Amino acid sequence: MNRGIFLAAPLMIASATVMSSRAAPAPDHGSCLAGLCIEDRLATEPAVIRQLGRGTVGTGASGARTHCYIDARAGVWAEFGFEDHPSRWRRPTLNSIMLTTTPLCTPENQPSAPDLGRRLGGIALGWPEAAVVERLGQPFRVDDLKEVEPRHHTVLAQRKRSDFGEIAYVYADPATLRFLFVFFENGVVKTLWFAETE
Repeated sequence: MNRGIFLAAPLMIASATVMSSRAAPAPDHGSCLAGLCIEDRLATEPAVIRQLGRGTVGTGASGARTHCYIDARAGVWAEFGFEDHPSRWRRPTLNSIMLTTTPLCTPENQPSAPDLGRRLGGIALGWPEAAVVERLGQPFRVDDLKEVEPRHHTVLAQRKRSDFGEIAYVYADPATLRFLFVFFENGVVKTLWFAETE
């Protein structure tokens, strides 16, 4: 069981942020979805394609290649992001996973939808805020996305937009330098995003 400690991440937008002085515990198996894990060096782009199919290929906020999948049975979309390595001898490795009820892609390139489930970071889509805090502790930061967007237009091109949720609880793990963003809409989890960078 992974029980590392989440600590403070740099404050990005002070006026729309509430900070906690208490660190929160890391989620169990937080960076895995459908058996694919960020910390697994074997989770390369070809490995993800072999397991889930090609999906819909796109470009993430950082310019990295992404593969998007739909699980119609669970009513969720997932996006797997990859980091290119400067060495041509290494294949792009998995560095972010987003799971959401917000449509991310169309099923045009998916002959069969993978079974993705509704959990990421030890948290499930649809959980109330109180259950998340009970599981992970107080977040380092709370971002009010509805307030941030009108003043910071660059947010619209990122994965921190309000269409993923009204507010985001931000957890940071200094041991792995990864972030878990838990987005809420009407008091329940709408989006989960595990990433190596904020």
